[in-house]
Order: sequence, then C-alpha cells, then structure tokens
Amino acid sequence: MAITTVIPSHKFKYATGKQSAFGTPAANPDYQTPVYTASLLPQETRTDIDVIQGSAYASVGQLKSQAFGAGDVEWASLAASLPRYCAMHFGTASDTVTGAGDPYTHTMVRKDTQLPHTIWVSKPAAGGTFEHDRLQDCVAKTLTFRYANGELFHVPTSILAGSSTGIATAPTPGTTETVTPTLYGHTWRGATLLLDIDATPAVTAVTTLQNFEITCDYPDAALLWTQNLNPDFLSMGRWTMGMTASYIVSDWSYFNATFYGSKTPSANTAQSPTVFKGAATFTIQQEPSSANRTVVITMPSLNMWLDPPSPDAGGGPIIATLHAQLQDPGVGVDPITVAVKSAVATSFS
Repeated sequence: MAITTVIPSHKFKYATGKQSAFGTPAANPDYQTPVYTASLLPQETRTDIDVIQGSAYASVGQLKSQAFGAGDVEWASLAASLPRYCAMHFGTASDTVTGAGDPYTHTMVRKDTQLPHTIWVSKPAAGGTFEHDRLQDCVAKTLTFRYANGELFHVPTSILAGSSTGIATAPTPGTTETVTPTLYGHTWRGATLLLDIDATPAVTAVTTLQNFEITCDYPDAALLWTQNLNPDFLSMGRWTMGMTASYIVSDWSYFNATFYGSKTPSANTAQSPTVFKGAATFTIQQEPSSANRTVVITMPSLNMWLDPPSPDAGGGPIIATLHAQLQDPGVGVDPITVAVKSAVATSFS
C-alpha cells in the first residue's frame, strides 16, 4: 500500500472583520491572528422524519431543521488586534480612541447593541492550499482575559454565528499577525494587580499574583428560529462578569476579610455577615520591550471571596484562589473598562 501524506491540523487560519450590520458580511478581514485552540465551524441540527403509519420503519429519513455556526476560539492577545475581539463582545460604539499619535489608547466598555463580525476559518487542504468557511453575523457570547506568569496573554472567546458560507472566496487580511521571539523575548512577564476592599480605584498592589482569568459572559445568549433554516433572531440576555486569581499567600488579610468582615479584625471576632467588596485593576504588558503596548483592565465594583487554602505537608507555599463577581456599580459607572495602547488610530467599533 502506498503511503499518503495527511492534512496537518496545525495549519488552520482564523481571520476576523467587522460588519456594518447584521446580514451584511465583511468583504475582507481586518486581522488574521494566531490562535491556541479553536472549534469554531458550521453547525447543524438534524431531525428524524416521523411517520405515524404506513411505514415499517421508525423514520423514513432526516431533515435539517437548523443551520448556524458555533464554537470557541482562543486568540493570541496582540496589541493591534485585541480591541477587535473586545468589540465582538462589548458591542457597537464600545471603543473610544484618544491620542495624537502612537500610542493611541482604545478605551473599551460594554454596550447594549451587539456588533456583528465575519470570521473566516481557512482549513488546510492537500498541496499547501486552503478551503475557506466564512461565518457571518458572529458575536462573542463570552470573552475571557487569561494570564499566567511566564506566558503570553490569551483571549478565549465563545462565538455564535448566524450562518456560514462554504468554499468561500479566499480572504485578504489587512494585517497578518505572528508571534516572534524577537518581539516578546523568552521570559515574558508583566502583569500587576491592584486590589482593594471598599476602595475605588484600587491602589494596593498585590505582588504575589500567579495567574488570573476575567470572564465576561452572556450565559443565556441564544439563536432563535422561526421559519428559516438559519436563525431569525439573537437573544443575548443578561450580562455577567467574574474573576478568579491565584496568588501566593503572604498574609491572611483576604482570608480575614472573607470570613470576618475586615482585613484586620479585632481579637476574638465572630464570623461576619459583611460581604467583602472592592475594586481591581490589572496592568498587562503586551510587549515587554515597549511601555506603549499595555492593557489596563479596571473593575470598580466587585464582590470578592477567598477559598480557604489547604496546608501542604511538603512545606510548600500556601496558594490561594481569590474569586470576584460583578456588583452593579450604579448609574454612569462602567462595570469593566479595557484600555489598550497600540499604533492603531481607528476605532474598532
């Protein structure tokens, strides 16, 4: 038997462009960005054709009742394109640009009106060629900011798409991004956390941070069908935000705040009904060699709690997990602000 080469799975490419409106796919993507993992592809729902009588079989066939797109994409977070994936989740008019030159600051906040995007999934074919699926009317149901010490910044998304086009015309990205050692070095570092109880903005530095995840989500988002194969409506539902952060315990202040209502409780203090509230600000260096490529994530109104840490019989450090979730910050205050510095002058939303 002759040996035949197989299609390499790592050759998939993902590119994204902003649409002017639902139902109007983008002509070409703004960015083709490296991804860590991805499952975004066309999806469908099949239904058996049931027959009440007159057939010896339980079903005489199937029909396609629903066609759409869905899946997860974990993007590399790069200074130029990060606001593109934020806008896919935060919505129309979410990006305000300031600055007279490089760096421009993109200040992004959540809006109620969704901003649709087109995503091209380029599948490798034989001979180094590609076939392209174009998914249109895409929204990011979930947007996560993921940092771990010593790694590049990751931005996982969970995406819903209204429809897809097969064997689509090959996209021409405005920018094709890559991750190179000359840009990032080999020992990438660079996240700092300011965290405070009952203080906005946060001003106290946490220097023992190991990793964190901030997840913005529409947990009940759904595509809705009426008479068509593709969905007719999109329902986003309520918006939530949560955070987890792992850090090395150097004192018991957050433990005390969780259970006894204060970072510095008095002697013999009983468990308190007081909920630990505060604010958090993360600063991430997207390119450690440049102060003009930072991301600052500000959350001014959080409920917080600490998981009780466990002792290590081997004498290792105490590692604790801090949790936080959104508390309504009140009228006129944004629950999360993401400020990205880059050389891009135009708005992403």
